[in-house]
Amino acid sequence: MKSVATSTELDKRLRRNKVLIRGEYNTFAEEFAQEKGLKFLHCDIHLADDDIEMAHEHDIITLRFHTKGSSNIHYDCYTPGSSAGSYGGGEYAKELPKDFYVGCSMEQFAGNFPDRLHEQLIGNDMLRRFLETANNRSKNKN
Repeated sequence: MKSVATSTELDKRLRRNKVLIRGEYNTFAEEFAQEKGLKFLHCDIHLADDDIEMAHEHDIITLRFHTKGSSNIHYDCYTPGSSAGSYGGGEYAKELPKDFYVGCSMEQFAGNFPDRLHEQLIGNDMLRRFLETANNRSKNKN
């Protein structure tokens, strides 16, 4: 998306309703939010799909960003159930420290996960863009 036509009335309504714009850094979404005086939050980043064959498990791993400033690694796990036709699994999240990305390279980030996910993580372009931009912004703040 490169443009959105709005009216003065719509802009006021968006601000009054405290609309949150989600997207990647340095994109039209962030520019639109700034231009309209709206809050912006980076979108969640799908990190990897982890197939743990020995356990017949499939995990979808996502870096999530929350409106209060916190972030976590979310695991959505799928496993076979205990009886025919049953599908089990669950989900959990690992909280991350504030500004976890400061000074964090792709290699360092990938080092927090099992080796079997290394290629997926290193090849994740959205994660790379996020880490580079967030680190540059952190440097420019100080």
